[in-house]
Amino acid sequence: MNHYPTLTILLVEDHSQTRQAILTALVGWKHSVFPTASALEALDVLAHHPEIQMMITDWVMPDIDGLELCRLARSLERDRYLHILMLTARSGKEDLVEALESGADLFLAKSLNLSELRFQLQAVQRAAYLEQQLAERLVEVQSQNLELERRNEELARARSEAEQANEA
Repeated sequence: MNHYPTLTILLVEDHSQTRQAILTALVGWKHSVFPTASALEALDVLAHHPEIQMMITDWVMPDIDGLELCRLARSLERDRYLHILMLTARSGKEDLVEALESGADLFLAKSLNLSELRFQLQAVQRAAYLEQQLAERLVEVQSQNLELERRNEELARARSEAEQANEA
């Protein structure tokens, strides 16, 4: 059973029936979803929603294809990692390599198998959870470092004052 937090997902699919089927599954699994019909719309959503953790994108789309969308998404300044799943009717090994080279992390061939999609999402949920834990730990360590610096400054001041008192 999966106990990791749900994801905020950008769904990019130009075929309305496929988009609706995936959206229904994602929402049913309690994920927050921004459904879009084009890569241009997806780039706008990405730019305005830094909370997005994952993008599921079709490969073949009318304006910009999924490969170029991956490249453009990777070039955006983001505070968190964007996990990208390429969803496509293409299924050859060369297609997988091309998708991964463009910046996709995961690759699922259509016809869509919802069980496979769910398992891929669970892997991303684990990774996102670990990223969150790491970020929280980093904040703790930075806070501890600031406290140590403050204490070192106090010690240096006290040492300086003691040396001045000894000289007097």
